[in-house]
Amino acid sequence: MTAPVRNPANPYAAPEANLATAPMLPGFAGGTLEQTLAGATNWTIGDIVGDSWKLVPGFKGTAWLALLASWVAAIVVGIAVQLVASVTTSMTITQLVHYALSAIFLWPIFAGVMMLGVRRAAGEETRAAMVGDCLSQVARIAGLSILQTVLVMLGFLLLVIPGIYLAVSYILALPLLVDRRMGIWQALETSRRAIGTCWFKTCGLLLSLSALSLVGLFTLGIGLIWILPLCIIAWGMLYHRLVGYSGGPA
Repeated sequence: MTAPVRNPANPYAAPEANLATAPMLPGFAGGTLEQTLAGATNWTIGDIVGDSWKLVPGFKGTAWLALLASWVAAIVVGIAVQLVASVTTSMTITQLVHYALSAIFLWPIFAGVMMLGVRRAAGEETRAAMVGDCLSQVARIAGLSILQTVLVMLGFLLLVIPGIYLAVSYILALPLLVDRRMGIWQALETSRRAIGTCWFKTCGLLLSLSALSLVGLFTLGIGLIWILPLCIIAWGMLYHRLVGYSGGPA
């Protein structure tokens, strides 16, 4: 315990405790949306991956508990879809039910996982329970997921390349919707414009993270203990670098 300190100028004053400043959580400075839209972005794939790797220690347990919650939700949705399939012969109805349940239950949890990565990148507190914080925005998240999927599918129908472009361009739409409280179309368009300033680097980052995940699989899954938390942070780090975390829900 730290010993009390007396004021030498006043020996009769009550002793003061020498309190240590609480240590800051590890994190990195974020960018601003205005700078990004103006084309003033300065990052590399190595920067994102390297800085994210520094934040993996102390985050693995939180990340894996959050991923476990998402997998449990996926299993529950899968069981419900199988029950629907057992009482109907319509593949269309089964697919619609599957997509509707995914939009309502899986996407909000996925948004929570993404926001955990954003908060970790920004040096904010992260707890596994925060993965459910986005469930209060289920209607908005479901609406965004439906519109985003429709637009990407239409893009793939138009010679594939537009679909690839939109799939990469929209990766920041979900955290923009949750963190910045943007409207559905505004979040999609803002993400497209922000990623448009560094589309090829973003695509390269996503390919690099996919390659790392494959390497993790080749180690009998042992490497994924570190790689999946790294991927969550890297996605959040990209958002934090291009937009800057504003303190929205986890």
